[in-house]
Amino acid sequence: MIRTSRATCALSAHVAPQSGIVRPEARTPTGRYGRAVHPVAAVIAEALEAQAPADLVVARHVPVHFPTGLVRTPDLVVAGALRPRFTPGEVLLAVEVEPTVDDRTSSPAVYGEHGVPHVWRVTPEPPTIRVFALRDGVHQQVAASAHVLAHAPFRLAVDLTGAPR
Repeated sequence: MIRTSRATCALSAHVAPQSGIVRPEARTPTGRYGRAVHPVAAVIAEALEAQAPADLVVARHVPVHFPTGLVRTPDLVVAGALRPRFTPGEVLLAVEVEPTVDDRTSSPAVYGEHGVPHVWRVTPEPPTIRVFALRDGVHQQVAASAHVLAHAPFRLAVDLTGAPR
């Protein structure tokens, strides 16, 4: 069973009878930067949800609380369990959709300093997924494309070439 979270606030879970998908009851998010990024995040979320192993969850807009007091709310998080908030040690993949190409390096650095193994930075226009992997305590960009074939945190393919913008 793949469990998803569309939460931007409280997480009172409800299981859809036919699907077995756990969906917290909350308003549907439009993304941190407004509706313009939501379609791209939705395409990535659907791909992650369809391909994630049964023991992982894909959470939408759930905050990650760092020991330094910093809080980031990625568009998507892949983790082992659904929570109202995550610590960096619980996050396997953080996905942030950005409206522009500015500020491309700060998030991977913050996540890397705290041991999050995988970060994707996504720009909707042109649609590009920048894949960062943690190596020697630092996130290094290992790929940048509209079509990503990844082997970690699990095998998956994401294609943004036809994504609505």
